[in-house]
Amino acid sequence: MSGTGNRPNTRLLTTYKGLSCKVTRAAHKYRMAVAALRILDPEGEWREELKELRREDICGPGKDPEESNGHYVMSWIWATQKADTTTLTTEAVSFCD
Repeated sequence: MSGTGNRPNTRLLTTYKGLSCKVTRAAHKYRMAVAALRILDPEGEWREELKELRREDICGPGKDPEESNGHYVMSWIWATQKADTTTLTTEAVSFCD
């Protein structure tokens, strides 16, 4: 922890817990979406991009200096493309009318 006294450490710990909670919720949401896709479209093209999310896949984009021995393999979650939601706008607007 950084700083002196309890206030900086408490603030840092609160921030860390908040971020950790967000990551846990996002992972749960992802796993539920993949489970639904497995039921609705078991052989769909989505299988090429949406992989099973394992606990060890959830890590930062940088390498851990304590575990690096000159070889680093980045988790697949940092190499996937962001979904294109612009195509949904016309359909969503007409559906809402």
